[in-house]
Parts: sequence; C-alpha cells; structure tokens
Amino acid sequence: SKPNCLFSKFYKAQYLKGKPLLEGKTCRKQSYGWASLLAGIEVLKKGYSYIVGNGKDIRVFKDNWLPVIPPRLASTTINCDLLVSDLITTSPYKHWNPVALQSYLCDEDQHLVSQIYLSQTEKEDKLIWSHTRDGNYMVSSGYKVARHAPEFLIEAPPIPYGDPILKDKIWKLNIMPKLN
Repeated sequence: SKPNCLFSKFYKAQYLKGKPLLEGKTCRKQSYGWASLLAGIEVLKKGYSYIVGNGKDIRVFKDNWLPVIPPRLASTTINCDLLVSDLITTSPYKHWNPVALQSYLCDEDQHLVSQIYLSQTEKEDKLIWSHTRDGNYMVSSGYKVARHAPEFLIEAPPIPYGDPILKDKIWKLNIMPKLN
C-alpha cells in the first residue's frame, strides 16, 4: 500500500527488478524477509482483485478483476495479453465495447463485466483485498483465506448505480441539510 517507502523501494530493486509484486519469485541468496514475503504473496494471489479504473494495468486473462467471490480472471481458450482497456470504448462516453466482449469473453464473463461500473473520469486501476469490506488486507482475513475457510468468504456488496464522484459532489453542495 506504500510503494514509495524505503522498504518497498529496497525490495523492488533487490528482488523484483521492474516486475509487479505478485510476480515475485525465489532467488539465490534471498533474505529471510523476502522468503516470508513470498509466502504472503501466495495468500495475496488467492484474494486480491482489481477495481477497474482506466483498465490499462489489468490483464484480462492473468489478473483477478471479475466481481465474484473468490475473485478470478476471465476464462479463455485463446492465449493473448489483452488489457481491460482494450474492452472499453470512449466514444461518445466510456462504456464496455460489446463487440470486444463477444469476441474475447464467454457469456458468463460478459454478464459479469457488464455489471462493472466505468467511471467517466480518468482513474487508475486499484488493487484491493477482496475478503474485507474496506478492501484493505488484514492478517486475520489472510489467515482465514490461507486456511480455506469458506464461511469467511463475504458476499460482494451490490454495485451502486451512477457516478460516485457526482454523488459525492452533490452531498457536498452548500444547501439545506440533507437526511441520510
């Protein structure tokens, strides 16, 4: 969650060499700390998910991004490095491209993708932990996922309709008091 701290910079330079954290691997002469992080990465792979922003960082068939619990990537019979941004069209507004969805995804995945809200403002993709309500990793939730506790898996909250940024601006308007 803090990629610019000294700890993160050191481990990225020493062990990742430009690769994403989730692609970290064992290496010769690795530290005990790195070996411990690798064990944690295996748990993260079971529970991380992306929230779609611009789709430029999410690989359709290699990253967990579909809104299901547990999170998963899109199914495929083809081998390609397609990005989620390739499934989005921006004219006249940002929306899912139905031709691209039909070309690359099965019917079930098309249905799941059509439920994902696309912000009309330029946002970065966000990596979250899908086994907590706030999206932040907690050791206790990681432990439960590592132990395969199915009773721990929470249902995904319903996807709200409309633009959350617009809703936030409306609530901040300087007008008569509002009721919750």
